[in-house]
This record gives sequence, C-alpha cells and structure tokens, in this order.
Amino acid sequence: MSAIRKAILLGVMLGLLTVAGCGAGDVLRRETSTPSTPYFRQLVPDAWSIEKVEEVDVDGDGEVEWLVIYRYDKSPEGFGGPLGGVVYDRQPDRSPENLATPGPYRPSILVAYHLLPAAGGRGYLGENLGGEETPWPRVATYDANDDGKKELVILGYSFPGFPTSLAMFRWVGKEEGYDVMIHAEGEDADVLWGDAGIELKPSFGQGPMKTAIVRSRLYHPYWYLRSQLGRRVVYEWNAEKTKLEKKSESIDFVFGRPQGAEKPKQKQYPVVYPEAAVLAYYEDWRIEEIVAVQEKEDGAQVKVRLTVDDQLVEDVCSLTRKSTGKVKDVTWWEVSCPE
Repeated sequence: MSAIRKAILLGVMLGLLTVAGCGAGDVLRRETSTPSTPYFRQLVPDAWSIEKVEEVDVDGDGEVEWLVIYRYDKSPEGFGGPLGGVVYDRQPDRSPENLATPGPYRPSILVAYHLLPAAGGRGYLGENLGGEETPWPRVATYDANDDGKKELVILGYSFPGFPTSLAMFRWVGKEEGYDVMIHAEGEDADVLWGDAGIELKPSFGQGPMKTAIVRSRLYHPYWYLRSQLGRRVVYEWNAEKTKLEKKSESIDFVFGRPQGAEKPKQKQYPVVYPEAAVLAYYEDWRIEEIVAVQEKEDGAQVKVRLTVDDQLVEDVCSLTRKSTGKVKDVTWWEVSCPE
C-alpha cells in the first residue's frame, strides 16, 4: 500500500472516531473479554446511555455487526426518554494490495449506520425497556418480506408487554447503508406508531410478514373517547416488497370488543353507549367515521360513514334503549340499521 493510500485510510478512521466523540485508544479497548467487541460506550454522547448491544448480520456477509440501542433526550422527571439505534459494521480492508496480510491483522474501519433517528427522518425505536419477559425493544433478523433475504425488524414498547412501534430496515450496500421499509401514508414517517398497539400477522419473527395492524386512539369527538374507539390501519407490502404501505383503515374497539359486543350480527347489545352498539353491529371493519350521535332518554340515532361495495355511503342507525326495570340488570341497545 502506498504512503498516500495509508494516509487517506488513517484520516478516514480518525475522522470517524472524532465524530463519535472518542479517540482511537478508546475504541480499541474492549467492553468485554470477547476480543472482537469494540468499546461502544465511548461512541455516544455522555448524556446518552447504551441500553443494549446485540449481534446481528443483516447484510449477509457472514460477519458480525452490532446493533446498539441507546437512550437519548432523557426526561428530567425520570420517565426515561426515547430509544434510538445504530448499527456498527467493522469493514476490513480487502484491497488487492493488502491480500498478503493475514486476515485478523488487516486494517479495518468501524462504520456507523444510523437507523432511527436519522438525518431527515422521523421516529424512534421505542420508549420503554419492556419488562422481564421483553426487557428491551424486541429485535429479530428474518425474511420479513419473503424476498429470500433477511431484514432487521424492531418492535418497540410503551410499557411492558404492549408493543406500540414497528421499525424495519433492509441492507442496500456499503455506500447507502440501511433503507427504511415503512411508508406511513399522510405522515411520511419511518416507523409505524400506534398508542393502542401493533399486531403482526404472523407473529413477530414467525415467518414472512403478511400484515401489520396499527391501532391508535381517537379523542375527538367525545364518543370516540368514552367508548374507547380508535383508528385501525392495515399495512401490507407494496408490489416490490420494499415498503409496508397502508391498505385500509376503519374505526375499531382499540382494546378489543367489550362484553356483550362479541357476537356478530346480534341486534341487541348490552353496552353503555350507542356508538359502541352500532360498531358492534357492523363488526367487519367497514365503518370509516362516526359522524354524529344524538341521544334521548329511551333512544338514539347514530350516523356513520362506511364502505359498501367499494363505495363510501352514510347510514343512520336508530337505537332503542331496553331494560328489564331491575336495578341489577344491564340495559341494552336494540339496533336497527339500513341493510
């Protein structure tokens, strides 16, 4: 290798270390006794904390990369702070001029590929560290889009056992790094976020992903809040299988159907609010909006906007409040909607 080439390589390595906020000696130290693991605590600002380091191999080169999960923008009240991630890839020099050097001693650089947050991107990898069963954002590398290659899938949590964010990345190349695989229509976001939960089918890490269902609570008008209703958005792969894109959305019970609303096509529902009874009546995720709710002492009218044969229509449902007159008995709504 020429002196000029050596100087350029050394400059690149020192530049990377300077940006990361550490010196060459810091990175060459080891965090554990494993001889191949860099000392990552010197690679993030002092105000941040490393929460987890996980070995991955998304680029398919058979060599270990390290996914570092870190916490940033910590709250002074002790709530914590969002979680970000970066993949460090040790890329050895395999130039023809250096092939005579034994493999373990070839010079290499530690390249940082930022996932989220990233320049120009929005989103983060999660909020909470989960619980004992899921102590960190769940990380898996598997063929999520059925293209024969592995993708990096990260499921984030707001509190233990309740996933609320989904991020996914595919390896493009050494120059481009990782590409996000989320396209949240209308938000242009790099991560799916639902404060009422995210459901994957099949389950996380159990094979190529068919759909991702994102649920978010709605707070206005008041009938969404009181009946715990929200937006249900279904994401599926685009034709190229490079992005998850929105395929449908509807109103749904964000935390599951309440008692008395489980049976489909039943016309009497022992729920408190008329909009919940109407949603249970339709039950097949067709309602796109509850437009108006008018209540009387013994009845109600609920106007809904829904999809029928791929057409958007408005229905007005009439409801009658029923009761046995006994204090311990629950009242119910008898629902009549256009067929």
